[in-house]
Amino acid sequence: MAQYKKRLDQLLLRFLYRKSSPKETSLLWQWLWQLDIPAAQTDNQQQERLWDAISRQTVTAPPIRRSFVRPALVAAAALLFCLAAIGWLLQKPAVPSVRSYVINSDDQHMKSVALPDGSTVILNLSSTLTYSSDYNNRERKVMLTGEGYFKVTTDDQRPFIVQSGGLETRVLGTEFNMEARKGAAQVRVALTAGKVAVYPAGKPEQQLILKPGELLRYEPASGKLSTTVFTNDVACWTTGGLSFNGIPLSEAIQQLETHYHIRIQYQPQQLAHKTVTASMSKTSWQKALSAILFPHDLTYKVKDRIIIVR
Repeated sequence: MAQYKKRLDQLLLRFLYRKSSPKETSLLWQWLWQLDIPAAQTDNQQQERLWDAISRQTVTAPPIRRSFVRPALVAAAALLFCLAAIGWLLQKPAVPSVRSYVINSDDQHMKSVALPDGSTVILNLSSTLTYSSDYNNRERKVMLTGEGYFKVTTDDQRPFIVQSGGLETRVLGTEFNMEARKGAAQVRVALTAGKVAVYPAGKPEQQLILKPGELLRYEPASGKLSTTVFTNDVACWTTGGLSFNGIPLSEAIQQLETHYHIRIQYQPQQLAHKTVTASMSKTSWQKALSAILFPHDLTYKVKDRIIIVR
C-alpha cells in the first residue's frame, strides 16, 4: 500500500510538471474519477470533505519533499473541482430551444391560421405568418409578409405584437387588417374594432393610436407615418372579394394579377400619381379591372391573350 501511495505522489508530481506520459496521465485521470466526491460540492464543508478524501488516498511525504507534495494535492483538488463543475453542467436540464413556425398561403388559396392563444389570422394569397414556440409566454409576437386579417383574443397580461415591413403593431384584443407586401412602398394597418398602438420597429416613442375606422400608412423608405379614415370593407377579401384603401393604381393592378393569375401590361407614366379606393365582392377580373381603371379615364384591351391598359 505504501509503495502504491509513493507511486501516486510521483505520478502527481510528474503530471504537475508536465512530464507524465500519456499512459501515466490516463492512470491519474482514472484515479481522480474513482474519488467518492459528489458532483455539486462547492461550499466550505464540502471542500473539507474533498481534502479528507484526498488525504485518505495519499500519503504524507517525507519532510524534505513536503513543499512539493502540497502543490500536487492542490493541483489534484483543482482538477476535481473542474470535473465536478463539468458534471454539474452536464446534469443541468437543457434549456429548450426556441423553434420557429412558418405558415404560408400559396398563390391559389387563402389560409386560416389558429394561434395557440385562440387568436386567428386569415392570410391572403402569397402571404406568410411566422411565430416562435415561446409565443404566449410573456407576449404574443408574430411576423407578417403579405396581407392578413387578425382577430386577436383579449389578454391584458400578454400583448399581441405584429412585426411587418419595419412596423410594429401592439394590441390587447381587437380586429384589424394589415398589408405588408414585399416590394410595396407602404405598410398599411386598418382597424375595425378595439384599439392598437402602431410605431416603427424599435421606436415606441413614435407610436400612433388607432381607433376603429382609421387607417395607418407607413413608408419604410422615409419612415413617414400618417393616418386617415376608411369607409370600405377592408376584410371583404377574406370571402373572395377585393379591397383597396387609397393605394397606388400600379399596386392595385399587381394585386389583380395575383388574385386572378393574369398578366397586365401598362406604361408606368399611365398610372403615375393615381390611387384607388374601392372594395368589391367576388367578381370577374374584367369587372374588377374596369372598376379601378374607370375613375382615371383608362380602359384596357386584350390582344393575343395579353391584357393591355390604354
